[in-house]
Amino acid sequence: MKPDDLAATIYHLLGIDPHTEVRDTLNRPVPISYGKAITDVMV
Repeated sequence: MKPDDLAATIYHLLGIDPHTEVRDTLNRPVPISYGKAITDVMV
């Protein structure tokens, strides 16, 4: 498990798609998380 996976899991539990993209200062798309949601902890 990486910190990015934890962030993706938190976003997922909040109802936010972890693959959502935001724009940086140069207007380039950047995903809010590079990780994968950890579904084993979700019940």
